[in-house]
Amino acid sequence: MRAIYSTLCGIGLLTHLTLAISSPISAEQVSMKPDNIHHLQQATRQVSVVLPGTKQLDFYDANTDLMRRVFIYEPTSPAPAQGYPVMYLLDGNAFFTIATGLNRLLDNPNKGRFPVIIVAIGYPIDTPFNIAQRWYDLTPPTDKPPASPLKHMDSNYRYGGSDALGVFLEETIKPWVASHYIVDQKRQGLFGHSLGGLYTLNTLLSTPNHFSHYYASSPSLWWNDHYVLHRFQKTIKTNAETAQAWNKKILYLSVGSEEKPFMEADLLTLQDALSQVAVHPSMTVFTGADHGTAPMSALGAAFKQFMATDN
Repeated sequence: MRAIYSTLCGIGLLTHLTLAISSPISAEQVSMKPDNIHHLQQATRQVSVVLPGTKQLDFYDANTDLMRRVFIYEPTSPAPAQGYPVMYLLDGNAFFTIATGLNRLLDNPNKGRFPVIIVAIGYPIDTPFNIAQRWYDLTPPTDKPPASPLKHMDSNYRYGGSDALGVFLEETIKPWVASHYIVDQKRQGLFGHSLGGLYTLNTLLSTPNHFSHYYASSPSLWWNDHYVLHRFQKTIKTNAETAQAWNKKILYLSVGSEEKPFMEADLLTLQDALSQVAVHPSMTVFTGADHGTAPMSALGAAFKQFMATDN
């Protein structure tokens, strides 16, 4: 695996994002006759494959005393006059490679879709999720411990770190991205699935001007007895100014048809509440998708919309 090392103001290590696979062997190189199959095995070798335009950096987050891994994709085409739009992804270890592939496949100026920069926030791990840490990073702070945890919630988990993650994004990552790339400050998207969807909605609720586009895939609105959902309902009744700010944002909600019934019901409740202040988010129920497959469809829909210049 080939790596490039550089010091980034003392904050991280930059390496190519690579995946090891076997290189293909052409028909001219090896005969495919059965008696020559051992030659094929001998000729196959391990090589490093680099996802074009990608890199990863490890940043130290002083607010949480954590190293955070940030995956970045930069399009190969020149930046438009207004700069590249930027899509920020939560659970970057799980979704970065999928998002990068979608970006390259959907890039089609003839259909009005143009490439965007992807910035995926993750952890210095080799697995898709850091389960315990994401329970902390993606849930909002509360006055009391979260109520009615589901069976898969460990009582030893910490919760309530979303504000700290928000500070990291706004004060460390966004300035770094803006200083290294030509970006469109008016088109900044946020995508999150499950707890990431909860974080996405809570960001819209608390700091709506941090992003222009919000994509919440199967958000965990059930968390803490619908804490974030109740906050939306209360804000709609008591803070018209904040509610008006939502009207200027793009909000896309989605869920799989094979998920728990309350997942869709919670989104419909949120959609109904937002309609009271003339906020009408798009909502899609992906037929046949469960909680594990829904984010694949949601990412495709999100990038298709976000890459279009008229959205």
